[in-house]
Amino acid sequence: MSIFSCSPLVEPQGWQIYYKIKDKKEIRRIFAHEILHFFYYDYIKNNRQVKPYYDKLNQNELWIRAELFNVAALNQDNFRKVIGKKEKGYDIHKKYFGLFKRNWRESKSLDDYLTKVACLKLK
Repeated sequence: MSIFSCSPLVEPQGWQIYYKIKDKKEIRRIFAHEILHFFYYDYIKNNRQVKPYYDKLNQNELWIRAELFNVAALNQDNFRKVIGKKEKGYDIHKKYFGLFKRNWRESKSLDDYLTKVACLKLK
């Protein structure tokens, strides 16, 4: 992860965070959001149960699922208490929020959730 002052360029396998944000809760939200991406991508890459499902997805399909994972995970009570702010996600993904949150609630484990959402056909 890098912290930057203005450059929109991002290297592969990296994320950038604009450091001149004044709202401390927003800073915590952004850091939690970006750090969770590192854990998420590492998990789906190295977990033998879910990896085969994610290997079939293209970059955009992976990104959508990563963003929606963050909305579901970071809006859990324990995360929200630490962060102090709701994870809103991107407007372009709002049509999927209910579906992914329902899968989160109904899943028996993280692997169960990740397998279910990897198999969803998104339009």
